This record gives sequence, C-alpha cells and structure tokens, in this order.
Amino acid sequence: MSCAAPSRPSRPGTPSLPALAATGVDPASLALLSFTASTPLEAISQLCVVLDSTANNHTLVFAVDQLKLLVANHFSLLATPEKVQLKAYVINFVHSHAAAKPFVLSAFGQLLSLMIRLAWFESEAFTDIVDDLRPLINDNSIDKHNAAALVLYAIVSEMNSPTLNTTRIVKLRKAVIAFRDNQLAKVFQSGIGYLQRVLGNAISFSSPRQRIDYVQNGIKLLRASLSFDFIGTTPDESSDETASLQVPTSWRPMLDDTLIPLLFQTYSAFATASPPPPPSANQPNTVSEQDYINTSSQTMECISLVVSVRRSLFGDSERLVWIGAIMRHLALVARGSIGMGHQENYHEVCKTLARFKSMYNLSEMAKVGMPATSSSSSSSSPNADSSMSNAGSGSKRGSASSLLGEASMSDDVSAGNNATSTTPEFDEWMDAIARFSVAGLTSCDWSPNSDFIFFNSGQSAPPPPSPTMPTSTDPFDDDDTLITNLETLATFARRTYPELTDFVRAQFADVLTSYTRVTATSPRSATSPRTRSNSSSSASSTSQVQPLIHRLVYLTYVMAACAGARIPYQSPESHDRIDGELACLAVRSMHMHQVSAGHVVGGTFGAIMDNALLYFWTQFRKSYIGETGGRSSRCYDPLAAQFQIDDQEHAMGLVVQYLVGVLRGQPPRSVDCLHRAIRLFVDLSLGYTSVKYLVKTDVVKALMADHAFGFLDHYPKLRVDYYTVLSRILFIEDTTDAEFLKFVRPFDDKFGMLASVSSAADLRTPAARQVLVGLFKDLRGLLMSIGNKTAFAQFWSWMYPGKMALVRGVLEATVDDPDVAVAVLKFMHELAFNRTSRLVFENNSVNGILLFREVSQVVQVYAQSTVQVPAEVTARGGEEAYRRVYKGVTACMKMVRASFSGNYANFGVFALYGDDTLDSDLRAVSALTQRVPLEQLLTFPKLSIAFYEMIESLKGVISRATAANCIDNFASFLYNEQTLRARSRAMPSVLGAVPGSPGSPPPVHPVVQAFAQMPELVGYWLGLLLGVVLFEDSQFQWSLGQAVLPLIMLNQEYFESYCQQLVAAQLPERQEVVATLVRDLLKDVEFTLNSKMRERLVNNIGQFRREVGSNNITLIRPL
Repeated sequence: MSCAAPSRPSRPGTPSLPALAATGVDPASLALLSFTASTPLEAISQLCVVLDSTANNHTLVFAVDQLKLLVANHFSLLATPEKVQLKAYVINFVHSHAAAKPFVLSAFGQLLSLMIRLAWFESEAFTDIVDDLRPLINDNSIDKHNAAALVLYAIVSEMNSPTLNTTRIVKLRKAVIAFRDNQLAKVFQSGIGYLQRVLGNAISFSSPRQRIDYVQNGIKLLRASLSFDFIGTTPDESSDETASLQVPTSWRPMLDDTLIPLLFQTYSAFATASPPPPPSANQPNTVSEQDYINTSSQTMECISLVVSVRRSLFGDSERLVWIGAIMRHLALVARGSIGMGHQENYHEVCKTLARFKSMYNLSEMAKVGMPATSSSSSSSSPNADSSMSNAGSGSKRGSASSLLGEASMSDDVSAGNNATSTTPEFDEWMDAIARFSVAGLTSCDWSPNSDFIFFNSGQSAPPPPSPTMPTSTDPFDDDDTLITNLETLATFARRTYPELTDFVRAQFADVLTSYTRVTATSPRSATSPRTRSNSSSSASSTSQVQPLIHRLVYLTYVMAACAGARIPYQSPESHDRIDGELACLAVRSMHMHQVSAGHVVGGTFGAIMDNALLYFWTQFRKSYIGETGGRSSRCYDPLAAQFQIDDQEHAMGLVVQYLVGVLRGQPPRSVDCLHRAIRLFVDLSLGYTSVKYLVKTDVVKALMADHAFGFLDHYPKLRVDYYTVLSRILFIEDTTDAEFLKFVRPFDDKFGMLASVSSAADLRTPAARQVLVGLFKDLRGLLMSIGNKTAFAQFWSWMYPGKMALVRGVLEATVDDPDVAVAVLKFMHELAFNRTSRLVFENNSVNGILLFREVSQVVQVYAQSTVQVPAEVTARGGEEAYRRVYKGVTACMKMVRASFSGNYANFGVFALYGDDTLDSDLRAVSALTQRVPLEQLLTFPKLSIAFYEMIESLKGVISRATAANCIDNFASFLYNEQTLRARSRAMPSVLGAVPGSPGSPPPVHPVVQAFAQMPELVGYWLGLLLGVVLFEDSQFQWSLGQAVLPLIMLNQEYFESYCQQLVAAQLPERQEVVATLVRDLLKDVEFTLNSKMRERLVNNIGQFRREVGSNNITLIRPL
C-alpha cells in the first residue's frame, strides 16, 4: 500500500483526473466509478485516492468516515508497516490541508484516535502522537497551529469517551490508559504554549477572529486534558480526595507558580476586551462581544478545573504557595468585578469559588500571607479598581447555581471570624469574597412581594403602586417565589444567626403587642347581625390588623426558612437553641391565631396565617422531628421551659393537634390550606421513628377512633393521602383483628347501605355517587400503606367474598358514570398490585387464584361497557373522550399489568381445571385495546404508558423461551420418530407384516407426515437459529442454543453447507481463522439428545463468539 503517494488504478477508457476536473464535475465522484475494492487494503488505498482528488469538505468527511469503518472492523488485517504508513498519510494530509474546515480536521483527529487505540501495543510509531504533530505546532503558520490543536483535541476527546462498538474493550482501555500516562501531559503543555504565545506577543495575527480562534484552541486543549478520566492514577483512591482531579504526579512540574497567573491574565484580557471597530463601513466585524465572553468564561472553567487538582500533589509549603496564588487572583477578580457584567463569567467564577472551598480548609487559607495587591495588578484589567457596587449591574447573572456557589464560599468566609490567627491578607480575602457575594445577591431579581413586606413592615397602609408589584393581588397569594427566596437567604442567615434572631424576636414582640392592643378593642366579627356602628368599627379594625398580620406571616416564613436550613449533625448547639426560641414564637403565633379565630383575623387573613404556620412546622419537622432530629437536641430546652415540650414525642403531639384543628375547622379551610396540612401529615408519618411517636400521642389515638372529617366530602382528592397516613399508623405494629374491624367499622356501615339498595337507580343519585367515590378512595388509601402479607390478609379476609360482590355490583350499576367507575377501577388496581411482595399467600392457599378471578371479572365488566360508548365520542378524542372512556381503560390496563406481573397466581391451574377466567380476561384486554385508536393511544401519555407496560407483562404469562422450546420439542420428536422407524425397518420380521404385530413398523404420526411434505422447514429453522446464536446478542442464548442440536441431527447436510457458506463469505485473510472456529462448534459433541450434549454445544457456541470478539473479527452473514 502506498498511501503517501497513492496511484489510481489504470483502466482502459478511463479519462485522467485533470480531464475530469475540466468537465466541472468533482473528480473524486467520477473516480469512484472505476473503483472495485475486494479487500479492506484496496478500499483504504482507493479512499486515499478520493481524499487527494477532492477539495469538497463533505466529500472529505465522507471518505474519512469510511476509513474509520474500515479501521474499526478490519485494521487487524493490515501489516504493521501498512498501519504506520496509513497514520503517516493522515498526518501528512493534515499538514498539507491545515486550512481545512474545523469539522474536517476533527474527523481526521477521530481517525487518528481510533488507529492509536487499536495499534498502541503493536508499534512505537503510535505511542507519540504529540511529537508526530510537533512540526505543525512549531511551524510559523497559524493555520497549522490551529490544525494541530483541533486534531489533538479530537484525539483526547475520543480517548476520553470511547465509542467503538467492539468486544476488545479491555485492550482498548489499556491503550487509553497508556495514552493518558504518556501523552496527555504533553497535550496539556501544548495548550499552555498556545496561551503563552498569545500573551507574550510571540505571534502576530492578521485579524481579531484569528486571535480568538487561536486562544480558544489552546483553551480546548487545556479543558480536554483536565476533564480526562483520571481514575486509577493514584495508589489510594479511598481518601477524601475522590472528588478532586486525580492528576498523575508527573504533572506537578507544569502546575507551578506561573500557571495560575497565566490563566487569570488570559481571563482578564478577554473579560475586559471589547470588539474592535469594523475595518470599513461595508465590512462587518468578524468577532462579536459574545466571542470574548465565551473565551473568558471557558478560561475561567479551566481555572476551576485547575483549582480542583488533588491536594496531595503538593507538599505543605508548596500547597500554601499554590493556595495563595489562587486566593490572590480570585480576590482581584472579585474586588475589581472583572467580567462580572456577564452571566457566563459570573457563573464560572462562582463555580471556581465553590470548588476552591471544597478543596482546601479554612485553616490553610488563614496561614497564607498574600503579597500586596498592587504587585499583581498587571494581571488585572485597567478597571479593576471599580467599586463592588457596580458589580450588581448585570441583572441576569444571579442564577441559582451561582448563588449556591457563593453561599458555599461565604460559609467558610463567615467561619473565618472564629479563626484563632489570621493574616491581614486573609482578612482582605474574606472581605473581598463577602462583598462579592453581597453584590451578587443585590443584583438578583427577588420577589417584589417579599421586598414590600420586609421594607414596609412598619407601615399601616399599603405602599403606592409600582411597576413591579401588582396592586390587585395579595402578597401571599403565591408564596412559592417567597419561599424559594427565603430558603436561599437562609443559608446566609445562618452565618450571623444570633443577630438575625434578635431582630426577629424584636419584630415579633412589636407585632404581638400591637396586635393584642388592636384585637382587644375590636368587636367580634361573627356572622351574627351587627349594628351599623359595629360594622364601621369592624372595618376600621380590619384596616389596622391587615399590616400586622402581614408582618406576622412574613416573620413566620422567615423563621421557618431559617429552621429548615439547619444541616443535621453539623449545626452547633447554640443554633439549635436559637431554633427552639423561634419555635416558641411560632407556638405563640399559633395560640394567638386559634384564640382570635372569631375576630377580624378570620377569612383571608386566617388562611395566610395557617399556610405560614404549616410551612414552619414542615421545616421544623425536617430538622428536629423524625430520623434526622436528635432526641436530646438543645432545640427543646426553650420549648420545655415555656410549654413543657421537652422531646420529639411532645413536639409531634403539638403539631398533630394543630393539624387536626385545621382539618376539623368550621367552616372548612381552603383546598390549598388542607392540601398543605395533609402533606405535612404525610411527612410526619414517614419513617419508623416518626410513626412510633405518632401512635403514642393522644390526638392520634382519638383520631383513629373517629377518622371521619367533614372536609373529606368537600375535597375528595385529599381522601387517598389522608387514609394512607391512617393506614401507616394502623399497621405500624401487628394489628389484631378486633382493632382492624374497629377501624373499618365506618366502611362496614357504608357497605351495609350498599347491600340494602333495592335498585341500581338508587346508586346513581348525587348523594350515593358522593358516598361511592369517597368509599373507594378511602379504601385505596388504606391499601397503599399495607406493606406486608399479614396486614393484606386481614384486609382481604374482610373484603372477600361478600364485599367483592358488592364492588362488582356497584361497577355494573354505575359503569357509565366515569367518576364512580374510575374510583372502583383504581381501587381494584391497588388491590391487585403486589406492593412490597404483600400478595404472598401460602402454598396451599387459593387466595391468589380468587383475587385474579375478581380482577378479571371487573375488567370484563368494564370492557363490555366500553362497547356502549358512542363511536363519535372516541373518534372525536379530546378531554371528553379521555374522561369518559380512556381514563377507565388506563386503569384497567394497569390492573391487568398488576395481576399478570404480581406472580401470585399460577395461570396453569385455570386450564387444568377447565376455568376460562384467563381466556376471558385476555379477550377483555383485546376488546379494550381495540377500542383505542392508535392516534388516541399516542395522544395521551398515561394511556400509552399503561398500554405498553401491559403488553410487557403479558409476555410473562407464557415462558420467555417458548419459541425455542417449541422448535426443540418438534425437532426432538421428529428425530425420535425417524430413529424408531429406522430401527423397526432394520429389525428382522419373524411374525410377518401383520398390522399391530411387534415386527410391523409403527404408524406414521401426523406431525411426521406434515414435515415430510415440507422438508425445507427444518433447514429454514436451523438457518434462523444459527443466524441468531452466532451473530446476535440475545438474552435467550441458552434456550436457543439448546434447540440447535436436534435440528443439526435432522439435517446434517444443511449444517455443513451453512458452515461452508459462512467461511466463504468472509474476507480471504480471515477464512482460515473462521474455518477453524467453525470446526470447533461440534467439538466433543455427540449426536445424542441428552442435556449434557446440548449444554456442550451451547458452550461451544459461546466460545466461538468469544474468539471472534477477541480476534476483532467482524463476521459477514452468508447469503
């Protein structure tokens, strides 16, 4: 092969390449007409001709892609000199086409990466690609510098993310590791050289665009090198440095005191630069401001990676110098707001601060004696002395992730106040970072409602209208934004926690005093008749109470956010005690709210106060109640002193008592308030410890005895969550039958009412519909928390058989009512769902069969009802069709999936005893699916997911290897029949040809007769199975391989012919290897139908596939 100077094959009548070029047609396109490659070597040579014959970028990429396919599949067929020659050709091509488009050069880099991985251990010529590209880097041409950078970047990227689909993954991984150990440091050094040449003015550029591209190429090399997979480079990876970059020790000389200034100087140069004016009025700029922003942000990303290198790379004294350099330059960026007017730069700086904080301890930073700031002013921009107040001008840069980075860094900054000894330089560093964080916060667009409440808390009248705050809405109508802002600020509040809580307590005392004074003089605002003067006085009191309530609610939200920001096991005891004092304020607010429920605080004001208190107790629970809250936390000291609440159990009792008051409130609370209360109730019941505390409280004991609340009738959607909590409490311990029956007595009464109904029409009244929907929602919630078979057995014994018959009767009577029908179907789905293996019955129990039969009957009832739905409803689609038909169909499909995948029923029993339940269920499923047009199935996501999950579960009804077993059984039966008839013919006949005598041949089986009429069927099956077991990856490889042996025994001629065709279909260079592997397929295999011979053949097939993969052979299927 001569890739360096390829010669085009000479064929008669074919014009030369110059003559073709003169026709205006791409010479490479016409050159392909004369190419007929019969081997990979010829194809590679001809693709080299194509590359040399075209200047079209897309043709170049196409040819390179074909080269990659050939190299990936057939590189082992080339001799080592030919591989080296191909690599040299690619490098020479890049050298001579350095001005090609970046995507073309990247394609060549990917090709080189593939060759390096495959041939690294074959020749040293593939082990130093950086030196191979050194002539391009050392050339005076900027285009060649950029070409070398693009190729190196593509090589490193491909090495770091292997995409080659091959079984030689272990060998390729070893090559990647060798490349990382030997070449990656050189790539990193090359990237540093690019930046040094730019900042040192060692190279002149013809345009700003060329300078930008040059720097970005250098940054790409640095970023790709630092982002490489360094796992396995350190002897001990069990240390606490696993989150850092585990760069090898050989990189230490490059991470010197010049690298950090170089990177920060590059950042400053582009973060403060602006696009030059256009060369003329008719010529636009080739670079934009965004190009400079992208360059500076990518540079800061490299800095964040450099900051993350492992600590153990430096000695103690070297580490202090390294930390000092980072601190000095980060302080310059923060103090001078360099590039902070753009979100990309700001985000990367915050990420660098967060990584720096996670890598090094505060005590190490405190030991750093930074040089004077002016000594490094050369690396900053001319406007580095601008005030931090200008940093807030970028209104878009306060992203959530950036603020989290600031918060993480400010954590250590504030903790620095407790350091025993610090240097003045370190104090300047803390001041710079703190000011940087404050400037970032003030530049964010916070909630105007929260700002209004906070800054105008002392005013008795609302503020004047502003463009940012609507005057027609209450500031707490949508508190999601307020909560988000407060939770972010709570992280900072923990830094100066005592000062904040002192302010909160003072504000709370002022509000409480004013509120008590106003409510003491105001008339009660009950619904009884009032005089005109009382009405006027009530309106006046309301105007006075409104701002006080707003201030109190806002303070409650602030206290809740602060309590929720506690980090378990890291918060000091003094902070826990402060949280306890805040909880005391919340208890006083709750008591004041309950006492004044009949005063002017009712209505909307009472709702927002309930929401605030519920949010507080939600956050308090997260920090101090349950699995993460310490039982002896100092938080309970203030609560014990003021309210005798000395542990979690008593705190749980207080919260639950307030929750029950909200749920039983008259008139009922708003749906949003009730939803928050139920959500908090659910949170309190999560975890074994929390439920144990709940069970002991007197409020919960009374609640379990009388759990019917009036709000359940008004908001049925909350019933499931409510009874899920009660079920979790009921079954936390072994519940006796008497306790269970006592709890479900209200449900017994409702089922008794259903049993007494005389006609189906009585079940369709509005009152009956409300009872039915509520009943089945309650039962579904009760089932959802049952997680063991004992509790489920209690529930099933209570339901079956009498109540299950009532469930079917209700569905039959109200099947055309979508609300009732869906409630019944969802209950049945939960009943059939084997959650946490609760449907595990005894071996001699028929409960599994009975449960499946009940589910099947429900599905059949609903499937029959869908036929009665008018066709125009389903054809029209939309929400109406989903509500009336598809929502119930979805529930049925989920029910079928749960029953088939639950593994609690032996489906073979139905056929054994002549029970058609399974067949009827499958017919009902078929009827349901036929009622759903394909376009409607794809329109509704829930319906689509339920359908495909159901289809997936139906595969489990039949054995997964049924197809292979059927073929195996047929082939084995045919072989045994043929053997039996052959023996009968060979046996000497002593009795004559008397039918039925021992010497007579047995009658021909109908199956044998059918196969005798189609002799090609055996060969067809054998070809199919061989194509699967030899060429495809199947999860049923063992079952399929078992069926191959009897087919080979039936038709050995076809098997031998198939093997010959398989060998002939391969490339000539591989035919000998493949022939040897094929001969070993029947090694030590005897033509006997026993399990030993079957397994031996399966093992031989597996060995064949492993050898093919280890030799990097791409098999070609025979035609």
